[in-house]
Amino acid sequence: MISRLLDRFFAWYADAFLRHRYVFLAAMLVGVGTLAAFLPKLRFDNSPESFFLREDPTLERYQQFQKLFGSDEYALVVFERRDPWDSQFIEQLRTLTDRLAQVPDVLEATSIANVRHLVGQDDQLIVEEFIPPEIKDPAEISAKRKAAQEHPYYSNMYVSADGTFLGIVLKTRIRWGEIDYKIDLTKRVRALLAEEPYRGWSPRVVGSPILDADVREIMSRESGTFCVLVLVLMSAVFYIVFRSWLAVVLPVSVALLSVVCALGLMGLTGAPFTMVSAIIPSFLISTGVGPSIFLLSAFFNDVHAGRSPREAVAEALRHSASSSLLSMVTTAAGLFAFSTSKIRPIEELGRTMGTALFISFSITLVLVPFVLAGRKRIAASEKRQEMLQGRVQGLRRWAEGVMRYRRIIIAAFCLFVVAGISGASQLRSDYHYLGVFKTSTPLRQDYDYVERALKTSTSVEVVIDTGRPDGVKDPALLQAMLGLERILAERFPDMGAKAYSVADLTSEINQSLSGGSPEAYAIPATAKGVAENLLLYQLSGDDELSNLVSSDFRYARIRVSVAHRPDRENQKIFAVIDQYAQEHMGPSVGSPTVLVTGLLHLWAAIDDYLAQTEIEALLITALAVALVMIAVFRSVLLGLLVAALNASAVLGTLGLMGFAGIWLDPYTILIASFALGILDDDSIHFVRDIQRRYLEHGDLREAIIGASSSAGQGIFYLSAALACGFATYAFSTVASLSKFGLLIAFTILLGAIMEFVFGPTVLLAIGEPLFKRTRLRDPAQGLATTAHVLPGPGPSAGETAVNDRKEASKQ
Repeated sequence: MISRLLDRFFAWYADAFLRHRYVFLAAMLVGVGTLAAFLPKLRFDNSPESFFLREDPTLERYQQFQKLFGSDEYALVVFERRDPWDSQFIEQLRTLTDRLAQVPDVLEATSIANVRHLVGQDDQLIVEEFIPPEIKDPAEISAKRKAAQEHPYYSNMYVSADGTFLGIVLKTRIRWGEIDYKIDLTKRVRALLAEEPYRGWSPRVVGSPILDADVREIMSRESGTFCVLVLVLMSAVFYIVFRSWLAVVLPVSVALLSVVCALGLMGLTGAPFTMVSAIIPSFLISTGVGPSIFLLSAFFNDVHAGRSPREAVAEALRHSASSSLLSMVTTAAGLFAFSTSKIRPIEELGRTMGTALFISFSITLVLVPFVLAGRKRIAASEKRQEMLQGRVQGLRRWAEGVMRYRRIIIAAFCLFVVAGISGASQLRSDYHYLGVFKTSTPLRQDYDYVERALKTSTSVEVVIDTGRPDGVKDPALLQAMLGLERILAERFPDMGAKAYSVADLTSEINQSLSGGSPEAYAIPATAKGVAENLLLYQLSGDDELSNLVSSDFRYARIRVSVAHRPDRENQKIFAVIDQYAQEHMGPSVGSPTVLVTGLLHLWAAIDDYLAQTEIEALLITALAVALVMIAVFRSVLLGLLVAALNASAVLGTLGLMGFAGIWLDPYTILIASFALGILDDDSIHFVRDIQRRYLEHGDLREAIIGASSSAGQGIFYLSAALACGFATYAFSTVASLSKFGLLIAFTILLGAIMEFVFGPTVLLAIGEPLFKRTRLRDPAQGLATTAHVLPGPGPSAGETAVNDRKEASKQ
């Protein structure tokens, strides 16, 4: 029913289009131009909060933390200094620190030269620079270096434990939803570090603003690069298939206009361009050209069967557009399935790309017929005819060979499914934001250098809510906080866990007021003693306390500096914090509420959503694909069978991921649903061709062989083009994007194997009753002839069927 309705609609459309093709073209250009006008509004946003829906509780907790304690974004400059420190070096370091503090959007810059140092004098607390400018004596500077290495706050923050590396910490401003200021900040910092004498120190700079700026640069560069690569590959494939530059220019034009519309649509809807959005141009170029290929194929068939270009356009629209639309529906279903994701970039990606695919199909229905209908004639070529016949005969011989060994192939298929299930059961989700990038990239190398030097490069934030003003001044609570810090340092030395809080500051104040005795580094015994120490610190004029407690001393913060690791390792830290809070922060310390937040906690929440998104999207896609198949083939069992065959190809890829230990991340999570939607495009054309042939002569074996040699050409070349297009991502500096491209390419090749090897044998083995039920009583009302992908001239659909029967009678 649906197929017949679509065929009638496109028959009407073909007539209306040929009468008013300039009107249709004008309407298309207006639509494309309208969306293109919103391109300047497209913005890039890769900030952590951009990954979450606005009402997400994890994001709300993080934003509340920032309201209490301000910015938690830092940049860290690290360099090596093995030579003894001298007054000249310290002065150069001080000058660099001061200049970095003057960079726009840097709130403060701190190094070992100007970091605060507490000195107790006559019941007063003096806060001064750790190395005052007046210190010039090499012996004093050497003593300062040794003291810094042993200081609980300075060590592995401003100087490494062995004294060979130094760090400058830059606290930076946060501007929600903006990225350009981070790019400018990064350029200014790196330009400053490139000056002498700092350049000779070989400094590295890392941190949230630097990372976001570098990701923006990588995504911008690679989006354009891979877009060009895919266009070149597609163009080469189209020319090989059709031997016509017209057949190259038209699909490429459709693809480029589709990309413009997709990006304009993002500008219109306010969806930001994120790290995941980098796949949009290449994906649309790869998948959006399918309708163009089948439309061109049908056109060339009809032209070389003797029809004029205008007649060929009308026939091509009637015969291929409905199958292409149904194929597009399955692909779009795989994309729209991600609209339910709690990961915002994934949600927006699915919605944008699903809509863009239909826009691409609409452009195809106007631009390609418009150009083709304007041609007076299409030149014939004997060479093309010879190439066509060779391909037809080669695919036919292949299909016959598959039929001869069908029992072995079916057994292999069963083993393949079992292996796929086994591997897929081992699939797990894990997210490592820094691990998204290859270790060979400068970005990763900088982080590796910093973590070797100072052990850490990011942090986990712990917020303690006492529930009452001045609750933080409770000595028992401060002792519990120090206990948590010690536990974390002991349990996670490989991650360089180093915690700092108001409990540490209070202990240091007490030590300074007690003459610097190491034994005095402790929490005062009474709340009054704690309050007096903190008051003295506030009166000193230093504002560090505002970063550690709320203004009413109800909330306290523990900053746990750690190295970047995958989420499965971060989860262990969260678990230890939760367990410690339950066991040691009960009624005896006022039963405070202990919450974990910060950037790493945000990424951990993304990991939780990955598996949920994968399951939801795959179920939605599978359901949509099955429904379309059932409607197209007018058989519940046949539709489910074909959908299951394609699902087995996806299962094979998931199995490979499971066996290879490839985790689900924001890129690889897209593979299953994307691939399932793409693979069904070929299946619709292939099985409809089998139905048509079976309707004509009632021989299922011959129908499958005939479809393999005709529609099989389109499947082969389109699969090759798509696989090559996605495989270009292997050259990306983003490791997850490389995995995504290669695994999608692998899945497409598995899908082709399904169509050419497993599918025909399974359909022949159990499909006869199913195809019998779908045979139509009146061929005139039957399924439209499926377009064959041919490189130029070739036999008409009817001639192909006759040739198939002749070949069968010879055997």
